[in-house]
Amino acid sequence: GLGPIEPRDPQPQPNRAHAPRALAKLKRMFPALKEVQVVEAWAGLIDVLPDGIPVIDAPGTPSGLAIATGFCGHGFAMGPIVGRLLAEWIDTGAPSLDLSAFRAQRFVDGTMMRPRSML
Repeated sequence: GLGPIEPRDPQPQPNRAHAPRALAKLKRMFPALKEVQVVEAWAGLIDVLPDGIPVIDAPGTPSGLAIATGFCGHGFAMGPIVGRLLAEWIDTGAPSLDLSAFRAQRFVDGTMMRPRSML
């Protein structure tokens, strides 16, 4: 992966050296896929925060700002509920679920989360 000191390529290419190992592991885990072959590969950048947990916040400054970032590639799956919660927050002043653990301020006030595992 890219770290903070690695060069950023806006159009990265797949690392083809990883494909055979990943496919072999997949076939060991799921024997029914033993005949599967890779026919296409894609690479792209993902946003990752220091604790691996997204920020979902409406910090109040500037007025009307809403933030949803750092989903580590999981944003597509989480997008519908996050969009709904942010819309509620903007419309009513509070989301229907407690999102305090996802505040951006956690990186400043020392309440940053520590996930047990990351994918």
